[in-house]
Amino acid sequence: MRIILATLNAKYIHTSLAIRLLKAYSEHEFEDILLAEYTIKDPLMNIVSDLFQKQPDVIGFSCYIWNIEETVKLVAILKQVMPEVKIVLGGPEVSYEPLYWMKREAGIDFVVNGDGEETFHHLLQEIRDEHKYHFVYGAAYRKGEELIVNPPRPKSDLNTLPTPHRFAEDLPELSKRIVYFETSRGCPFNCQFCLSSIEVGVRYYDIERVKSDLLYLIEGGAKVIKFLDRTFNINRNYAMEMFQFLIDNHQGCVFQFEITADIMRPEVLDFLAQNAPPGVFRFEIGVQSTNDETNELVKRRQNFTKLSRTVMKIKASGNIDQHLDLIAGLPMEDYSTFRKTFNDVFAMEPEELQLGFLKMLRGTGLRSQAAKYDYTYMEHAPYEILSSHVMPFSDIIRLKRLEDVLEKYWNSQRLAHSVKYLIRHVFPSPFDFFQ
Repeated sequence: MRIILATLNAKYIHTSLAIRLLKAYSEHEFEDILLAEYTIKDPLMNIVSDLFQKQPDVIGFSCYIWNIEETVKLVAILKQVMPEVKIVLGGPEVSYEPLYWMKREAGIDFVVNGDGEETFHHLLQEIRDEHKYHFVYGAAYRKGEELIVNPPRPKSDLNTLPTPHRFAEDLPELSKRIVYFETSRGCPFNCQFCLSSIEVGVRYYDIERVKSDLLYLIEGGAKVIKFLDRTFNINRNYAMEMFQFLIDNHQGCVFQFEITADIMRPEVLDFLAQNAPPGVFRFEIGVQSTNDETNELVKRRQNFTKLSRTVMKIKASGNIDQHLDLIAGLPMEDYSTFRKTFNDVFAMEPEELQLGFLKMLRGTGLRSQAAKYDYTYMEHAPYEILSSHVMPFSDIIRLKRLEDVLEKYWNSQRLAHSVKYLIRHVFPSPFDFFQ
């Protein structure tokens, strides 16, 4: 049985951790598993031709908001040219509403929900052998005209999963692409706009195994490793041991982490200020909003005073770049309160400030409460909001323009001195300058 694990990355330099995890878990029993990575910019017929020539029996696609629309179009064409091929979709974009996708596209035979490794492996066994799909926990399937969603599978013990980082065919590409890496799964927080809030608890990989994999990647030539952990610093001892290990072994590789800044302890900050080599660590910090009422409504616990202290202390050390995120359009956040949020955060002058717009992701609490806040949003991915009870579309357009100028001048570091001068001395506030 020939199996292809495929995905459409947003850019060529990205790599998919998901399909490597699936291959690593199943290849001991299914030896003919190929990885196939494309991008959302590739012409669909090129992808179809490539997959057709590989003559698969099963194709699994890893699905996210950035690739789902192209993937669905792809599935429809593949089923026309290869009607016998079994098509499986998995990933966060299809996990929470499998029936919607199976109704929308008849070419989807199966959907794998949640952690995919064990479920996909079990599904492959049933496709090959008995076709008893009702036994595959965590899967949805077709039974004639009927669509059936099986009960969920218990969460995997991460230390039973084989490493996805040791494929020989990846070595020549390591230096040219971004490597995605996880030391944990899950998130301790409950933010209602985020898919990570759905999974309760945090599971960790054994730290010695993590170090061994990282060393293999660094010595193999990896230049950028992005950690996918939702809150890298939630377990202080684990994070400290990892920071020390990477400081000792970085060999010029750059590491990016998502951190929660308001829980960063002073001794961790002191350690990083004294020991982190310049340019090796990059922190991504989600601020989203500084409006207390908004944060309470989306169940986001955040102490902005502590967060600011952390950001300023890291900035003062001069050795770690910081990327701060904001979300426009959250509940009770109108144009004027968002102006305050923006100015509060810009006062710290981070190296990069990303302004995103609220997305109504499938499965999130906020999507289920959309009517409560009069949200209108795009029907198809990325489900971005068009208006809310306090933010009309006209304000969204104004903020879209601001985002464009922010990218062009601040995040690109063009005219850095002039921009700072204008913000500090000519305009009433940073927001007014960019607007």
